[in-house]
Amino acid sequence: MGIECQLMGLLKLEIYKDSFKPE
Repeated sequence: MGIECQLMGLLKLEIYKDSFKPE
């Protein structure tokens, strides 16, 4: 259950970066 948590964290990070994009 550690890998799944890491994947979810990476996904959330990607969404965060997208939200901060000036578009």
